[in-house]
Amino acid sequence: MAIERLGGRAVDPAAVDVPALVADETQGAMADAAFDTAGVAPAVRTALGSIGSRRPLVAVAIYETPLETPLLELVMHEARVQGSLCYTGAEFEAVIALMDEGNYDTTGWVETIALGNVVEEGFEALHRGEKMKVLVDPTR
Repeated sequence: MAIERLGGRAVDPAAVDVPALVADETQGAMADAAFDTAGVAPAVRTALGSIGSRRPLVAVAIYETPLETPLLELVMHEARVQGSLCYTGAEFEAVIALMDEGNYDTTGWVETIALGNVVEEGFEALHRGEKMKVLVDPTR
C-alpha cells in the first residue's frame, strides 16, 4: 500500500480494534491527533476512540450526509473536532522542500496510465491502495 511505502502502517478497522491497538502501541497515551478522511460514522467513532485527552480530531472529509457523533467521547476526553478545508501554499512549499531534501521516497507516487486502462489501472488500483496518484494520458 502507498502509506506503507512512506513508513506508515495500514490496518483494517473491520478486522482490528483500532483504539485498542493505539492504546497498546502508545502504552495508553493514545494518538496525538486523528484525521477523518472517510466521512463516515464508523471512522469518526474509531478516530475519537483513538485520540488522547485534549487532542484533536481533524475533519477533512467532504461529508455528504449528517453523521451521528458520539459527543460523550469529546466530553469525557476533553477532545475537540477541528475542520480543515484545504492546504495553504506554505504547507505545499514545506512538503515540496522536504521531498526535495530526500525526506520522502516519492518513487511511484504518480503513475501515468492510458485512457483505456483508467478503470483497472486507475480506479481499481487506487481503491486497493496499490497506487497513490494516477495521471491519465489520453494520447496513449
